Amino acid sequence: MTTPRDRFDLLFVPTDGGHVLPDAAARSLLRQLATLQLAVPFDEAVAATWVEVYLQPGPAAHLLFVEGPAPDVGPPFLEGVFRFSETRTEPPFGDAPACAVSLELRGAAFPDVLGTFRQRIAEVLGMRVALHRRSHEALPPHRVVPDSEKRVVPEKAPSPGSTRGAVGVRIEEF
Repeated sequence: MTTPRDRFDLLFVPTDGGHVLPDAAARSLLRQLATLQLAVPFDEAVAATWVEVYLQPGPAAHLLFVEGPAPDVGPPFLEGVFRFSETRTEPPFGDAPACAVSLELRGAAFPDVLGTFRQRIAEVLGMRVALHRRSHEALPPHRVVPDSEKRVVPEKAPSPGSTRGAVGVRIEEF
C-alpha cells in the first residue's frame, strides 16, 4: 500500500537562457522520450511562434528517477510539458533567465532525476540545463492557442500524377 507523499514540479531550463531550438532538435527529444517509453505526447498547443507538447508517463517513466523496477509510488509524474518558441519568455517558475525552451515534469514523485537523464537532455538540446523545483499544488489547464496566434500551414498542391490520401484525411505535424 502506498502512503501519500510530497510531489514536486521539476523544471529543466538552459543555464544561460540558451538559444532557439530548431524543430528537428525538439522532435528528436520528443521521439527519444516516446521511444524509450519515458514520456508519451498526448496533447499539444501549436502557435505560429511557440509550441507546448503535453506528455503523460510511459511504462518506463520511473527510469527518469530511479534504476531498476518501478517503486510503488503511483505515477512517477502526473504530466510533462515540453515548450519551445522563437523568442525567450520567462519560465513558469524558478529564478532562471528568460529562455526559448524548457521541459517541466509536473507532480513528480521524486525531487530529482537521474544524472543520465539530465545528460540526455543536455546532449539532445545542445546546451547546459539547470533543474528548478517547487512543491506541486495542482495541474494547470493546458494552453489554448488564440486565433491571432494560430500557425497557418499552406496546403501543398498535388503534383501531377500523384495520389492523395482519402477524402477528409490530413496529417499535420508541428
